[in-house]
Amino acid sequence: MNSAFTRGAVRAVGVLAAGVALALATVAGPALAAVGEWPPPVTLSDPGQDGYYPQVVTDGSTITAVWQSYDGSNYLVQCASSLDGGVTWGAPVSLSDPGQDAENPQVVTDGSTVTAVWSRYDGSYYRVQSASSTDGGVTWSVPVSLSDPGQDAENPQVVTDGSTITAVWERYDGSNKRVQSASSSDGGVTWGAPVTLSDPGHDADQPEVVTDGSTITAVWRHSGVIAFRIQSASSSDGGVTWGAPVTLSKSGQDTSYPEVVTDGSTITAVWQNVDDSNNDRVQSASSSDGGASWGAPVTLSDPGQNGQNPQVVTAGSTITAVWSRYDGSNKRVQSASSSDGGASWGAPVTLSDPGQNAQSAQVVTDGSTITAVWQRYDGSNNRVQSASSLDGGASWGAPVTLSDPGQGAYDAQVVTDGITITAVWSRYDGSNDRVQASSLPAVTPELADTGIDGALVVPLGVGASGLVVAGMATLLVMRRRKRVAI
Repeated sequence: MNSAFTRGAVRAVGVLAAGVALALATVAGPALAAVGEWPPPVTLSDPGQDGYYPQVVTDGSTITAVWQSYDGSNYLVQCASSLDGGVTWGAPVSLSDPGQDAENPQVVTDGSTVTAVWSRYDGSYYRVQSASSTDGGVTWSVPVSLSDPGQDAENPQVVTDGSTITAVWERYDGSNKRVQSASSSDGGVTWGAPVTLSDPGHDADQPEVVTDGSTITAVWRHSGVIAFRIQSASSSDGGVTWGAPVTLSKSGQDTSYPEVVTDGSTITAVWQNVDDSNNDRVQSASSSDGGASWGAPVTLSDPGQNGQNPQVVTAGSTITAVWSRYDGSNKRVQSASSSDGGASWGAPVTLSDPGQNAQSAQVVTDGSTITAVWQRYDGSNNRVQSASSLDGGASWGAPVTLSDPGQGAYDAQVVTDGITITAVWSRYDGSNDRVQASSLPAVTPELADTGIDGALVVPLGVGASGLVVAGMATLLVMRRRKRVAI
């Protein structure tokens, strides 16, 4: 999930409980119309204060966005929710305590509980904290600290399968950054003791996490002897214990910004890799045995120019990755899809128009429609744009601009519940950065998930216990604190 989540997580949401009922009730009905025009943006955050790095989830009835806000003295985590498909949003609610900085929030939902995680300064170090809401984001529990005191813990990501909430983060152990995890089985009220996933003696950062209801899988960047490599570990007991780290990427080539998704049978990771010609390439690997072993890396992006900051989603039969690639003059958003569990990928397709930089792409799918959002420079400012594919990523519609002209818009994230696609972003209003959102009906009423900074879609054939919610990953792409691609 800045990611990843973006960074992942793609940043991802699995529809549970009410989402299942909604999907089952609607899937037999007539298909919705093709993707139409996005409505004008709605501003979520308060005026006079900056709002950054939004993340968004949905359970099929409630859409919840979280972001980092500045109150004039410190950064704090805020949220707002919509009960009418993004037409209107409630007033912002502060989740984190005042008086110290709280940054980089991520959010998931299982249909009954919304859980946010973030990193907050305790006066000496940053600690990972969490809060949950059982009333659609109207009120939130008192923040709980997940990470131990004494060293900085940052860049949290979070996922849920409906019964277990699992967070991962990076924490300094006095010598190196290590990836750690904690899980909650009571809706975020209490959390288990932190478990360290990565090996000692090496830095490990940029963690992302996903679950299919039985297996939780984390990926991260690991500082090897020669170069940074992508590693993974999995847990089959709700995050109590984790397997030994497995290395996914090739030796001798630097890697960064991993993202991960699962459809319940195949886990797929993507990342940015430096090839022998010193160009960034997008690579991928998949596992069909719960992360115990991984296939050889496959390169998705073309050689010769940098391909960076990938995001990925899966619908069960189709895996789709998006990234930005330099075309010799500007960065362009590209995509590729796989229909064989990540063993092979189609040729890259370019989504964004030529002539100006387009970057920081995020992606979501509802099983039939794939939608990507990104920021593109219009000659004066960055604007948020979107495009959709109705044929599994083989072709894409023309880009549509979501944000208003005249001021910069960036850090876009996207989510869908199969009925509504919602994008959120941060836009400068002339005085402050404000969080905005726009929602429109999706193409077909199928069950969906996404992953933000990392995204996840679970097909209708998977039982409710297998439906998951993944932190966005953003997606967010790079470090979720970065505004520009990321």
